[in-house]
Amino acid sequence: MKILISWEAKTHDYTFKEGRRSGVNENGTHGELYQRGFDYDIHIFLCSSNENEGDIYFTHLCAYLKKEYQKKVIPTFLEIKNVISIQELQKKLRPLLLKYSDQDVEIFISPGTPAMQTAWYLLAFEFPNIKLFQVAPPRHRKAGIYSKEIVEVNTSNISNTHAVREKLQKEPVKSKDIFKTKSIESTYDLATAIADPYPITTLILGPTGTGKEWIAKHIHKESSRRDKIFLAINCAALNDELLQSRLFGHVKGSFTGAISDHKGAFEQAHTGTLFLDEIGDISKKLQQTLLRVLQDGEVSPMGSYQKKKVDVRIITATNKNLWELAEQGVFRYDLYYRLAVAEIETVSFMDLPMGEREQYFNFFIDKWKRKLKRRKKIHFSKQVRRCIDLHPFPGNFRELENLIQRFYTYVKEDGLVTMDIVPNRIKFPEGSSHSLKIEDIKNAHYKKVYKIFKGNKTKMYQALGIHKRTWDSVLQKLNI
Repeated sequence: MKILISWEAKTHDYTFKEGRRSGVNENGTHGELYQRGFDYDIHIFLCSSNENEGDIYFTHLCAYLKKEYQKKVIPTFLEIKNVISIQELQKKLRPLLLKYSDQDVEIFISPGTPAMQTAWYLLAFEFPNIKLFQVAPPRHRKAGIYSKEIVEVNTSNISNTHAVREKLQKEPVKSKDIFKTKSIESTYDLATAIADPYPITTLILGPTGTGKEWIAKHIHKESSRRDKIFLAINCAALNDELLQSRLFGHVKGSFTGAISDHKGAFEQAHTGTLFLDEIGDISKKLQQTLLRVLQDGEVSPMGSYQKKKVDVRIITATNKNLWELAEQGVFRYDLYYRLAVAEIETVSFMDLPMGEREQYFNFFIDKWKRKLKRRKKIHFSKQVRRCIDLHPFPGNFRELENLIQRFYTYVKEDGLVTMDIVPNRIKFPEGSSHSLKIEDIKNAHYKKVYKIFKGNKTKMYQALGIHKRTWDSVLQKLNI
């Protein structure tokens, strides 16, 4: 669709009698535009008045253009309290442009106040799909020649991307925004299997960015609790006192700032599902409290001795090795056993077959083309693609998706991703803890073995299957 947007020209679109509007000027700003060949599918015709108050002359003008030229004119009222406020104009116009950001839009900037013209120009920097044009008034035309003059603007995707993402954050996730290859599907099959009939406690293990919360939500959706609340809490984001209050609630006066009683997550999620992310980061004190709650099915708000029965399905997740933390005395064995009645391990992006990784590339490219309303898909130069293929993606699917969004933000109108917009961490991976170089991987493994056996040389070189002197030279090289 080709769309025209313009403000009414209150001075030139109407005839005047004794200083007041008296009717439609057939040869006015928009009348003349239509006479010169109107080649748009829709005309979004803007009026700065309040629709409820009405503007009888604007209504007559729209009706005249519709009838005379048989075009689709959509009267659009945007109440502007201050017509010289560029900020207010942008705020009112931006949602309108977002609505049509996947269409070809031309904006006629001749009608309107100087502030309106400035607002159009600033918005053109955000939306690459719009073009601005103006027409010289009759007294300034050369030999009476009527012509559209395109206003050149070097557009940027950055502001538009942020605006669209802010809008998307408020929208529910749709099924077409989730994609599962064969390898990932097997993980979801396991999640489905443990969803019912009994709400067993589940521990989801896996690196960051592998969709642990998606799996938790899938378990909830497939269970008999699907119509109840699903509540997610990031345990790593809160200190002990705040996390305890968030989980178990508090009574008025239990600590500084507790000005009223507050229900904790366990009470709020009663008969539903509570997802505790980053469970490996909670303190020993909170581990003890959580263990007691899981054993007794009761919570006591901070500052109260009153116990309350709760029926909550607990799903936890972590990117840490809880068993290793338990061996180190950082995490309680008894809590680990209580949480890991059922365990699910997520699949990292680099563990997928090459064909499935390519499927995810294409999925995210298509997804964000649609969401960000781009006319062209991004594509890569050979150098960029080679660089990306060598990147190990330690942030997994989340890193890949964020990278695709970055490319759509910075890419030029032709959609070609070049090396100048590839992050330095991908272009220059030397020294990275996620390097794919054999030497870096070996050194990382040596450090891991040293940590496991706590510096016991005999156990270390025996576990590695190497000679003692070889191990001594490794330690010297690594400066351990």
